[in-house]
Amino acid sequence: LYIPQSHFKTKTNIFDKLGITTSETSGFKFKDFINVKKIVTQVNQLINLVTEHRNHEYQMLAYDGEMHTTYLNKGVHDMKKLSEDATALEQLHNIPLADLWISWYEKSELNDFEMYSVIRYINNREAPFGAYTILQPYLQQYYPDLADLNLGEVERYYSKSKTYNKILKRLFWAFADQRIVGDFKFKMYEDMIANFPDKHKLTQFQEQRTYYSTVTHNWTTIIQEYTPNFGLNHLDQLTNEQLYKYWAIQMYLSAQNMEHPSEATTIKVLTEENINKRTLKFPEVEITLKLYKAGLINDDDLLFQSLNNHSIMSIMDGGFNYRMNFKKGIERNSIPKHVFLPLKTNLLETELERGDLATPASGYISSIHRVEGVDYVFRVLERLGKDTFERGYSYYGDSKKSKFSTILKRTAFKDTESYADFAKLADASKVSKKRLIELACYATQWANVVGEYLNIENLENAVWWFQAHASEYMNSEKETFIARYSNIPKNDFALGAIDIDWFNKVYKNLGKTNWKLLHDAAKYITDGNGHRQVKLYSSVMLGEVKITETLKKIKDKRDKDYVRALGLIPLSKTIPEKDLLKRYNLLQTFLKESKQFGAQRQESEATAVEIALDNLSRNAGYKDRVRFSWAMEAKATQAIMENAVVTIDETVIELGITDLGKTTIKVTKAGKTLKNIPAKLRKDKQVVALKDNKNYLSKQYSRTRLS
Repeated sequence: LYIPQSHFKTKTNIFDKLGITTSETSGFKFKDFINVKKIVTQVNQLINLVTEHRNHEYQMLAYDGEMHTTYLNKGVHDMKKLSEDATALEQLHNIPLADLWISWYEKSELNDFEMYSVIRYINNREAPFGAYTILQPYLQQYYPDLADLNLGEVERYYSKSKTYNKILKRLFWAFADQRIVGDFKFKMYEDMIANFPDKHKLTQFQEQRTYYSTVTHNWTTIIQEYTPNFGLNHLDQLTNEQLYKYWAIQMYLSAQNMEHPSEATTIKVLTEENINKRTLKFPEVEITLKLYKAGLINDDDLLFQSLNNHSIMSIMDGGFNYRMNFKKGIERNSIPKHVFLPLKTNLLETELERGDLATPASGYISSIHRVEGVDYVFRVLERLGKDTFERGYSYYGDSKKSKFSTILKRTAFKDTESYADFAKLADASKVSKKRLIELACYATQWANVVGEYLNIENLENAVWWFQAHASEYMNSEKETFIARYSNIPKNDFALGAIDIDWFNKVYKNLGKTNWKLLHDAAKYITDGNGHRQVKLYSSVMLGEVKITETLKKIKDKRDKDYVRALGLIPLSKTIPEKDLLKRYNLLQTFLKESKQFGAQRQESEATAVEIALDNLSRNAGYKDRVRFSWAMEAKATQAIMENAVVTIDETVIELGITDLGKTTIKVTKAGKTLKNIPAKLRKDKQVVALKDNKNYLSKQYSRTRLS
């Protein structure tokens, strides 16, 4: 272990010369270049300036993207949006009265260390020397006491100290020498750790988490709260050598934490199997990878870190990690394969020999991104026996089934392997056809190979039909595969849309027996009941569920699965147009009846009707729901208008449609226009039918006007 070193020494005083040992309360270490009186005087002048200009109005960019007028007393805000690569000086000039603050800064003659000190003090103004009284003398050696600053009261929503600190920070980032400040901060960081009082290293520090509970910390945790912070955004302040020291000090603190109250001198303590790694603070991923790239740590250092940080192991194995989205300096496949391969092999071999109890390797299996070698597929299947694969998230994640399923999902051919290697191992194994089809559904990368081995044409195509229709989880990789086979929007699949043409193609290739095997295996595609819904839809399309049963479920139970399925039932061969219109009208009636329920149910039933119309339109050969709806409405209108005139004796009742689509009824008797239908004719069957048709057209106008 690297042992932290001292960088600053308190000047010898008269007591030392007399042989009297003084405590760590000897005083502030940086009096030579951090002048407390000057800081207080100059910053109080800044506070007076802010107060003097408190009514200054300016335009600011608000959270809603609009420009709002505000004034200084309500805070200092950015006046416009700057580009990501804006300089610190540009950011300074993006706050109101920037020239005034610059003028104050130049006159104040505060140096970089004094600016750093006051910013740190204001950030921690409620407890500038921490929450533990016994540590206050120790911390006062490193941080000046600026209690005489006129910061005002701590307000609940917006304290004035935020205004002062924002001005100071913008000035500091624009004009301070960040390298020099970074060097000072790092030396202070190391000095504070090296000189933490021995008498307090045995103290148990109590933190009150809630009214009823406290948490106990030792010094290695506490010290990191009070040392200068090196956020990942500020690491460029440090040289690579300092960065390595920072990394090594993190390892030192983790070891002390583990060995407490004894003192650790080697890294060995961190290899004990019974330690709880979650309580330890290992170096950040970005720092470890940067140091490895610079050659300051070696392969073994990296492997050791990977055993304590799952993100590093995943990155080493070429996996995707969320950090790669927004962190600079982390590249995919940046670590040569040979570095991790021996450790990965040991982890897999250890786990594959397990019984019901977890092994030392179990906790690392989920961090392995790719398991190369077709032999792993058949070893896992053999060791699983008749056990099912793990579906979804398991609360018992260290179980044999869970870990073996994870390995299976991540298996792949080696670069030197081909179908022949798979076929050879499959022939030698006792794996059944059913199990191989389950493999194709669970680990889709093997679907094409399994299809070739079982002589099932386009098995991969069929597996992806189920992936599209049954899986609740969608990612970019899945979307890419599904887009090869279907142009239905991915979100519609999740709502119950069915690609009928795709279904017909895959079912024709598979046949009834293979389809049943595949359907049973599809339970591994979904965490929930998606495969059961797909079973209903496929049964409907195959004619196994009759339309009478579907209509009954819709009318009696308002079952949304059957609403969506209504559009999938094969059309009548004798009267297809009439069948289509009947189903279309039934869905419109279902939608209208939905208004009697609450908003949430109305929304879910409306979505079910939209998907049903999509399914029905595809079933009828239309390109989309809108064209289909227009066609259905047109046919309904045509049928109505063929019987738009009723003549009884001398009275003529005529249904008409204006140029704007509004529906009217015109009544004449012996050539004379009447205001209303005569009372004696209102119950006539022809008249009642005509009025019903008028109501239908009025509703049609309402629902189709928007489209």
